[in-house]
Amino acid sequence: MEEMLSGDDLAPYRVPPLGSCWWCGNDGPLTHEHKFKKADLKRMWGDGPAPVWGDSTRMRPIKSAQRSKDVRFTPGLCAPCNNARSQPFDRAYDVFSGFLWHRPSVYNGDVLDLSDVYGENWSTQTRLLVGYLAKHIASRMAHDGYQIPASLPAFLNGADRIGDVEIVLFKSREIHQRESELDRNGIDGRSLQLLPAVGRASRSRRQLEMYCSGLTISSVGVMYRWNLGATEANSFHHQRQPPLHWYHDLA
Repeated sequence: MEEMLSGDDLAPYRVPPLGSCWWCGNDGPLTHEHKFKKADLKRMWGDGPAPVWGDSTRMRPIKSAQRSKDVRFTPGLCAPCNNARSQPFDRAYDVFSGFLWHRPSVYNGDVLDLSDVYGENWSTQTRLLVGYLAKHIASRMAHDGYQIPASLPAFLNGADRIGDVEIVLFKSREIHQRESELDRNGIDGRSLQLLPAVGRASRSRRQLEMYCSGLTISSVGVMYRWNLGATEANSFHHQRQPPLHWYHDLA
């Protein structure tokens, strides 16, 4: 029997914490990956008051874009993997994130033209962007306590595709309406969000079989869905103009 679960209902399917880097397997001190990059937080911070981090229980100001536990995952990567090895992925994400942050008109389109984001080199840069997302997904799953699919570090090491993780772009009407209302009241309503994680598990086999979550930059985001045993999952980076799905059609 399989069922959709979220929150503490997924706890029985968690695995022991990592003792080594999930990317290269090396032992030693592990470092924190940021839930959002420091550039994201500094961009949102601007000259105003500190951003606020909120979850289902409370809201609190972020005191440090570098050190706050609210903006970092639990340690899971060695320093070389989290710094020098991943810099090309991080740079590609920074361009993507900055583009979405400063161009609210993206929401009005049915597609995102990746050549508008990266220029003629869009294919190479978008592949690097998905490398960043693979690192983010693995860090999120490790943070939440779940087994990391082998396809994620394999992609970072040069594999052609992530066959068991679907990665698509979407836009959220709910977030857009909330931002627009705040803007009308003279408040910059743009936000960064991590979507709640949901999963599907087999009680008889005692294993997690699907994990889904995502992130948003203003009202546009990325959703990812890992399915155990899948081999031909779709990723938006194979298209120059991937569709912007409505969030409510994916949820």
